[in-house]
Amino acid sequence: RKEYKNANQYFNLVPEDHPMYIYAQHSAAVAWYNLDNQEMAVASLENCISATATNAAQKELINRSMVFLGYLFYEENVLSKAIAVLKMVQPDSYYKDDCLMGLAWTALKAHQWKDCIDYGSKLAQSSPRFVNQCEGALLQAYGHMMEKRYEQAKALLEPVLEKINSFGPLTTDSLDTRKLKNESDVVSYA
Repeated sequence: RKEYKNANQYFNLVPEDHPMYIYAQHSAAVAWYNLDNQEMAVASLENCISATATNAAQKELINRSMVFLGYLFYEENVLSKAIAVLKMVQPDSYYKDDCLMGLAWTALKAHQWKDCIDYGSKLAQSSPRFVNQCEGALLQAYGHMMEKRYEQAKALLEPVLEKINSFGPLTTDSLDTRKLKNESDVVSYA
C-alpha cells in the first residue's frame, strides 16, 4: 500500500502538457483503485480521458481508461454513466471486447434485455476469442430467457456447448503463439 501512495506522489507531478501525462493518470487510477479510493481513481481516469492524445498508444490507453471507468461505474451501480463512457470507446480499439462485455453486463444489470441481447450478439460475432464468443452467446441467451424466448436461448447455447465439449487443452506451442501475438500487438502501439 505504501508503494502505491509513493507512486501516486510521482504520477501527480507529471504536468498535463507532458507526453507521459496520460500514462501517469492511468497509472494513478490503478494505484488509487488498489488503495480502495474509488473517488480518486475516477478523477484520475477522467483526467486521462479528457487529455489530448497525440499517438496511437495514447489513444489506446484512453480507450482502456474508458473501459476501466465504465467498470468502476458498473461496480458503483451508476449504470447510466457506465453505458455513456463505454459507448465512447473507439470501435477499432483493442479493448472493444471488454467494452462490449461491459455494455452487455450493464444492460443485464439494468434489466434492459434488448440491449443485453444486442451487445451479447455483437460480442459473440466480432470477437476472435472463443471465450468471449461464448460469453456473448450466454448474455444473449440470458436476455432471451428473461423475455421468455426459451427456444431462441436454447438455439444460441447448444452450438456453444458442443464447441466447448470439443475444445481440447492448449498446448505449449499454442500458448507461445498467443504470447508472441500479444507482444506484437503491444509493440505496434508503441
